[in-house]
Amino acid sequence: MYSVYILYSQKIDRFYIGFSSDVHQRLLKHNRVSKGFSNTGKPWILVYQEVFQNKKEAMNRERQLKKWKNRERLLNLINNGSEHPYFQSGGSVPRMRDQPPHPKRPSHNIIETAFLFEFFLVIFKT
Repeated sequence: MYSVYILYSQKIDRFYIGFSSDVHQRLLKHNRVSKGFSNTGKPWILVYQEVFQNKKEAMNRERQLKKWKNRERLLNLINNGSEHPYFQSGGSVPRMRDQPPHPKRPSHNIIETAFLFEFFLVIFKT
């Protein structure tokens, strides 16, 4: 199975869209020392994920999301879930109720939830 994921960097206030068969390992690679775009935004946090049965479907969905080039549409996807027919419930990081997202960046609740999730994954993985 493959996943399309969206990472967020509070440091540069940008999103990164990618796909992988192991999102957790891919996130660790994004946050390690490297050259290129992902190095400038460390630390990256996972804010959204969709699961697909095969690589081709995931690649197509990644390409579709990258073509959007629309921050508001990505924020809507992150906060409200996917219109994609095979979206699995729980694939996105939920935001807290009664707190609408900032119009230009994810709410702090999404960022905090994703950070805590990644933190616990690292602790319990070792």
